[in-house]
Amino acid sequence: MINEFRITRVFDAGREILFKAWTEPDHLKYWWGPKDFRWIGGRPNLYPGGIFHYCMQAPDGADMWGRFVYLEIKKPDRLVFLNSFSDEEGNPVKHPSMPDWPLEILNILTFEENRGRTTLVMMGIPHSATALECRTFEADLELVRQGFASTWERLSNYLSVSSTGT
Repeated sequence: MINEFRITRVFDAGREILFKAWTEPDHLKYWWGPKDFRWIGGRPNLYPGGIFHYCMQAPDGADMWGRFVYLEIKKPDRLVFLNSFSDEEGNPVKHPSMPDWPLEILNILTFEENRGRTTLVMMGIPHSATALECRTFEADLELVRQGFASTWERLSNYLSVSSTGT
């Protein structure tokens, strides 16, 4: 059995606002990506089968492309998508420095609001991965958690200073 990646965090924002932060480029550009990465561009096509193809710039100046393929959208409760690195044209590609990383990760996000605060749970599991890719994924789960902790800290900071309800 593959160890899934699971991270849970409570945000001081309603789920409608948090859902918008995850699905609208006017919000994503301020927080999406690891610490010290800069948003270059991207536009989510928010429907089942739609693609969110985006680009971030790494601290060393290299462009990093990625994409989501949306499988399920249940606003504002749930997002399900396949996540991968991509080339400039949007085709999925292997991790730039980890050739044994799975090509795609199935991500399931759930948003549950309680008294104006939202618990966001993100689960990720390799999709159509080889045994070697699954072992690599399992071996690097702590690195994945650290990366998302950084990204979610950026999201928390963004929510605290923005008016995402507009």
